[in-house]
Amino acid sequence: GTIVNYDSKGGSKLRVVAEFGLEVNTKIYQNWQNAKSAFWEIDGLRHVMVPYINYNFIPSPTLSRDKIYYFDDIDRIEKQNFVRIGIKNRLQTRRGAYGAQQIDDWASIEHYMDFHFHSQNGNYAGDFGTIFKFQPFDTLSVSADLLIDLGKGSISKFVPTLEYTINEDWKLF
Repeated sequence: GTIVNYDSKGGSKLRVVAEFGLEVNTKIYQNWQNAKSAFWEIDGLRHVMVPYINYNFIPSPTLSRDKIYYFDDIDRIEKQNFVRIGIKNRLQTRRGAYGAQQIDDWASIEHYMDFHFHSQNGNYAGDFGTIFKFQPFDTLSVSADLLIDLGKGSISKFVPTLEYTINEDWKLF
């Protein structure tokens, strides 16, 4: 097979990656102060909806990703130029003893879609993503990340997660 010569000089490489972006959003919300449930730990509800448009531009890095070792996702970044259109929805409630209450996201879901300015394998549509999180109690949360590649028409990522906090030092995933 082919062997990739990552570093022919035996030394380190400097790879510079720049990113420029702009986001426009607004927040729309509705409160229901009388919604209460001891079992679900709900003390009032607030629905927050945040529609957004995000422009992102990353010029070509100074060194191709094919010439460096893969360490993390930063090492995989290539030239990008796209717009993301999305909407975030959060259902929030107050938790904690009176006087020390905090606002928590009881449930949230975000949907977004990417549109590329340059063809990605003959297609300008990028990914469709959904991020879901449900935290009915301080100690329990369920979440799922779904990413669909619209160019290929296939699921490229699905990560369901269940997290249970036993105490401050112990969590089960």
